[in-house]
Amino acid sequence: IKSVLILWLELCVLQDKIHRLIELSSQNKPLLKELSISRSWDSAAHPYWLVFEVEGGLQIRPEQYAVAQHLLDNSGHIVQLNMGLGKTRVILPMLVLFWAFCGEKSVPRLHILSPLFMEATEFFHLQLCASILRCRMYTLPFCRDVEIK
Repeated sequence: IKSVLILWLELCVLQDKIHRLIELSSQNKPLLKELSISRSWDSAAHPYWLVFEVEGGLQIRPEQYAVAQHLLDNSGHIVQLNMGLGKTRVILPMLVLFWAFCGEKSVPRLHILSPLFMEATEFFHLQLCASILRCRMYTLPFCRDVEIK
């Protein structure tokens, strides 16, 4: 049953991609970037990423997977990315889902800059908590201006 469910989810992602291609073609926008996206990760190994793709109406790009896999394989490493490459909306949720659903069932902790806090919190709540993934999220705001005695 798991393999059939994964296949159905993969078909849902493909259907979303077809809708994006139709939308792009109706706006006379280039289709090459969307057509070049292919799954570079094993959906059976990461079914929660597949659910994230379906619920978010997106497809994880190979470069996003490469960054997430690098961070998973190399604990403590830092990666610098340009704006608009899916750090907050794709890569961070991928990492959170991996750590939340991997065999160890660890509790991921995110440190988010104040200017991004509200937007990121709303997005994570919508995509990870209020979805079929049902991740729990607790916010513990902290300000560096607080004097600790």
